[in-house]
Amino acid sequence: MTRGQEAAPTVTVALHGYFSRTYSGRGRQTAALPLDIASTPRSVLSHLALPPGAVGLVLINGNQASLDEPLHAGDRLDVLPLLGGG
Repeated sequence: MTRGQEAAPTVTVALHGYFSRTYSGRGRQTAALPLDIASTPRSVLSHLALPPGAVGLVLINGNQASLDEPLHAGDRLDVLPLLGGG
C-alpha cells in the first residue's frame, strides 16, 4: 500500500471443524476477505465453495446470525459445520 491509499475494508472469516481442514487451504483457520466478496455469510460460503447445507452455525462477532445477515468492515464471521453423533 502506498501513501494516501487506504486498505480495503475486510471481514475476518474463521472456519471450524472439518471446514478448516477441507476448505481453508494450507491449514489456515482464518482469512481476511474483502467486504465486496464478504457482504453476507451466504456470499462467503459461495466464494469459498462451501455447501450451505453443511453449515450448522454462523456467528457474526460471536452472535448467532442468518446466512443473509449483512456483514460490515471489521466483523468476524465464524462458520461451523453440522455436528453428528449420538
